[in-house]
Amino acid sequence: MRVLFYLSLVLMCAPTCHVWGMDGTQGEKDNQATGEVIDQEQAISLQFTGGTLAKYLEYLRIGFPESKVINSIALTEDAQYVEMPEIQLRTTDVGAFELIRLVTPVEIKHGLDSDVITIHSPSSPAKTVEVVNIKPILLAGESAMMSLLESIEMGIQLRDSNTPLNVKFHEGSGLLFLEGSASDINLAKECVKQMSASVESEHVHLLEQSHSEDS
Repeated sequence: MRVLFYLSLVLMCAPTCHVWGMDGTQGEKDNQATGEVIDQEQAISLQFTGGTLAKYLEYLRIGFPESKVINSIALTEDAQYVEMPEIQLRTTDVGAFELIRLVTPVEIKHGLDSDVITIHSPSSPAKTVEVVNIKPILLAGESAMMSLLESIEMGIQLRDSNTPLNVKFHEGSGLLFLEGSASDINLAKECVKQMSASVESEHVHLLEQSHSEDS
């Protein structure tokens, strides 16, 4: 049976801070978090429980459905995984947008010829793709293959990065396709190297044991 493994391992460290602001129940008040003077008719109470920047933007688009600022925001792929803290705050759409600049390391660029506001994460390493032959591991059986994938996942969980490592396996060729940062790919390749050595050692041991029994 044709088997296609696909792992999308998205591990990231979430900020532990909280953003709190004044409830602004009367007139116009200064927002302690953003420093803005808020218009009560345009403001809403944000009750964001924390999560990725993509999740925060989705939350804002529901809260400010007609906001030109919010609807002009475009996230690059790396920025989608940047973490936002928990936010309980009364603010306008502009204030909610400014919070992104205040509590995350992203870069924000305003289009020269359009209204699009692009947000990207400058700290995210560039992605690359590499191919690794794991046929010796595949020949050792399904358990060896699963051990390899589990070891890669465990290693990725320990690294400090907010970008995913995508792993695809093509059974017919015995090739493992790795997409991610150079450091994450090197980690995966080291897992393959160690597992291959283990499989080879076990194979040699079995051959020696077989020869010993025959003699």
